[in-house]
Amino acid sequence: MVEEALKYNEVESILENGEQEDIFSPECFEKLSDVKMPATKLEMLVKMLRKQITEYGKTNQMAAKRFQEMLEETIKLYHERRKHLSAEEAGETQEAATEEIIRNATEQALQILREMNADRESFRKAGLTFEEKAFYDILMALRDQYNFEFGTDVVTDGIILSS
Repeated sequence: MVEEALKYNEVESILENGEQEDIFSPECFEKLSDVKMPATKLEMLVKMLRKQITEYGKTNQMAAKRFQEMLEETIKLYHERRKHLSAEEAGETQEAATEEIIRNATEQALQILREMNADRESFRKAGLTFEEKAFYDILMALRDQYNFEFGTDVVTDGIILSS
């Protein structure tokens, strides 16, 4: 257990020393899969996601806001489930329930990471720059907010815009 904690401290220091690491890279997933303590893995994943969402928000605030809301909802559900575990439950049952809660929260966080990666790659498929995709996301958010009518798929200058 002490060895795992030391590994975690090393990973945490890597995350905090300002080095840029692509959290979508296979190496990063490998580091994450090496962490054996479920709660530590979840905490590390949440820190990585928060850092990535902050970076994402420098260019695409709409997408960053959506991912931040998803992450906060995951964290909220995690804490709610943990609160409902009663102190009266037997240790082994409580431990199994806690592990299941952590496993579910970790899977939800990994899903957010996958969606971020898909969003990050989506602008290339549309033939846009990352900045143009950010602008497009703003337009789509305004369309949805104000219920603008926008027909089915429209092709403009080779860019497919969908409603």
